[in-house]
Amino acid sequence: MDSKKVVAMLAFLAFASLLFAESETITVNSSSRQGKNGDVVFLEADLNGRAVDLTCLVSHSDCNVLHNGEYEMFRLAGKESTYNDCQNVNIYRINADRAKEKPLGLYCLLQP
Repeated sequence: MDSKKVVAMLAFLAFASLLFAESETITVNSSSRQGKNGDVVFLEADLNGRAVDLTCLVSHSDCNVLHNGEYEMFRLAGKESTYNDCQNVNIYRINADRAKEKPLGLYCLLQP
């Protein structure tokens, strides 16, 4: 197999893994901006019956305060990470078409 076909196959597999990754329902209970200048978004949420916190830096364009409610969460692979030393996740609205819609935000999942 030539190198172009290998690259194309790897790109397809990477894209397919994003499309077919298993989602988890997360319920956001509160969302606020914190830090000295409000430069950190902090979410308190429930994931599989467990309290979790998520955070992101406002300096990143994909960091947003979310309204309370249910969302779909997708865990990202290591090379897709923006934040170091934590599980990076994308948050989508429930039943979003991920092939057509951008995530509502990219967050660092802080697990207890």
